[in-house]
Amino acid sequence: MNTLVTLLIIVAYFVINFIIARMMENAAAMKGHGSEVHAFAACFWLGIIGCVYVAALPDKIAQGQNQQIIDLLHKEANK
Repeated sequence: MNTLVTLLIIVAYFVINFIIARMMENAAAMKGHGSEVHAFAACFWLGIIGCVYVAALPDKIAQGQNQQIIDLLHKEANK
């Protein structure tokens, strides 16, 4: 009975970790990072440390949009 409970706890831990890792992988993709950051592996194997890493990633999409705005403003100012 004791080993069954332990086994269920371990399985539940990995299932929850898998779900959280998938969610963080989606968050990294929404920030403009593809699979180059390996968000799923970082979150699955490192747990909360991997989640903090993914949360701290810069938003590439917003950076690109900001750079386009800056370039357009510089073009307009140089006219």
